Amino acid sequence: MPTLRWSLPISCAFRRWGFAVAHAPDAIVAERDWVHPTAVESAYRPLVPAVDADGNDRAGLRLPDVAVPLGTATGFNLYKAPYPAGEMCDRDGSFLPFARTRAEKAPGDPRQSVVERYGTKEVFVSLVTAEAGRLVSERLLLSEDADHYVAEARSAADIASPP
Repeated sequence: MPTLRWSLPISCAFRRWGFAVAHAPDAIVAERDWVHPTAVESAYRPLVPAVDADGNDRAGLRLPDVAVPLGTATGFNLYKAPYPAGEMCDRDGSFLPFARTRAEKAPGDPRQSVVERYGTKEVFVSLVTAEAGRLVSERLLLSEDADHYVAEARSAADIASPP
């Protein structure tokens, strides 16, 4: 990790103004004037995690509700106009459920529907059970938490193909 260079000692910057601002990589300075701030050399660019084909994060521990999803779960949102378009929302994520059937899919949605991906509720429950069991065997999930995931899968809305 690169070391940070301060234009003032950190204790001095926070003691005088209570905040510091990054104006360039490895260069954090205390901002002295909020009315006429120093020009920033490059625009802020929010970064988000890489995602899989369903739009779920690829990195990290994939719990059963991400490994056997019923939708896309994001840990972030970006603002749209009239707010600062493209800026990161504060700690707000989204859940975008998959369509139940292919016929119910929105135009342009590349994700498989629930029926296309699982077929029946029994298949869905067995996949959740297997994934929860794998995480328990790897000591990444407590058995009581695995039981909760399986119970939630069993109580999920009907996944069976329409008659």
